[in-house]
Order: sequence, then C-alpha cells, then structure tokens
Amino acid sequence: MEKMTAGQFVKKMQELGYSKNTSISFGFYDQNGEWYNFEIEEIEDGDREVGVDDIGVILKPNKEYEKSILLISNIELEEDLRTIISKYC
Repeated sequence: MEKMTAGQFVKKMQELGYSKNTSISFGFYDQNGEWYNFEIEEIEDGDREVGVDDIGVILKPNKEYEKSILLISNIELEEDLRTIISKYC
C-alpha cells in the first residue's frame, strides 16, 4: 500500500468500526509471520511550510525485529552458500 490520504485513513477506520476507545498499533511482520510492535517516536506535520501536505509517523527502532530480520537473512544466505558449494565443489 502506498501513501494514503487522511480521508482514506478515516474512511478505513470507519469501515473497521473504530470508537474513541480504539487503540492503534504500528508494527511489522517478519518473514516468519511474527508480529513486532513499534513505539511511536514522533508524529510530525512534514514540510507544510514549503507546501508538502504530509503527516509522518516516526517509529522508534525495534531491536528484536532487527535481530529477526538479520537471522532470517543469515539463514537464507547460508542456504544459498551451501547450494553454490555443493554445485561447484
């Protein structure tokens, strides 16, 4: 999904049945389907003073997510290396 307008976001929230008590969480799934929550560091209004109408949500780094992505990448690299070694050695 690319950028969405505030109106599109509100419409989606209405479709989902949000209320004033609804909480919103931000996060990512790793390649294994594990969910990692990210804390919000800042919500900024972009560069409105120069005509850019964006609101940015800046997330704090999540070390557990980074470790998971690195581990998965290392496993994939190891599998690739084993394939190359077995093919040429």
